[in-house]
Amino acid sequence: IVGFFLMVIFKSMRGFSLISVSIMGAVGHVFGQIFVGVIVFALIEIVFYLPFMFIIALPAGVFTGKLTIKLLDILKPQMQA
Repeated sequence: IVGFFLMVIFKSMRGFSLISVSIMGAVGHVFGQIFVGVIVFALIEIVFYLPFMFIIALPAGVFTGKLTIKLLDILKPQMQA
């Protein structure tokens, strides 16, 4: 949910590409996971996973953004027909 709302916010702002919007979605997802993990397990120590999760989230966001661009290139002509 956090990732979705970050993506909606950044998509509505000028100057952000699909790749940067996807990165923000991945980063928001990480924050949401950590927040829920802290609440569910009542362990603040889970926060120490943030740097590792960010390292994984950044390339995952880039990959998702590039994949979305490719998919839109394929689907746009079919949606206009």
